Amino acid sequence: MSGYDPDAEVIGKYILAFIESAGEVSPVFESKVRSKFEENTGEIRPDEWYTAEDVKRTYESILADVGPKTMKNGGIETAKALPFEEDNSVAEALDLLCEEHTSSEVYRNTASRQPAGQYTYEVNGRSAHLGATEDYPYTKPFVEGIYRGLIRKYGTGATPEFEETTPRPDEGFAWHVEW
Repeated sequence: MSGYDPDAEVIGKYILAFIESAGEVSPVFESKVRSKFEENTGEIRPDEWYTAEDVKRTYESILADVGPKTMKNGGIETAKALPFEEDNSVAEALDLLCEEHTSSEVYRNTASRQPAGQYTYEVNGRSAHLGATEDYPYTKPFVEGIYRGLIRKYGTGATPEFEETTPRPDEGFAWHVEW
């Protein structure tokens, strides 16, 4: 089986990184984001597991209520929390992102090989086609934030410029990115 599994469970440490990132915008935002998660999942703990559908629904609610900037910042902070070596290139970090996104360290209780879809990418020097598969359940601004965070970290402090582009047949959305 491949594709989104709403019953899969996701580890809380990445959700917590997202929640805490809202505090960088303001304590009020962090409180709102934390409250949204508590409404849908209960208190988030780094070593607990939460259903992908509850996380998806909460991200969508946060996007609607707080906006895309908070979602992007959450993605950036989530990227910072990824356990990758510091000396990777952007392409290597993207490889690791795809591996991590489907690992049993992040998702469990699923028969799907890609319980939350997958990131898509093709790197060419200091530019790339970046996106996510059609069955990727989380919000587009969150994905953009993850990519921004990875490029800043592994592109030696580069500032990526995103331009929406036509998604490939298996993608729900995509960007052309230069850094």
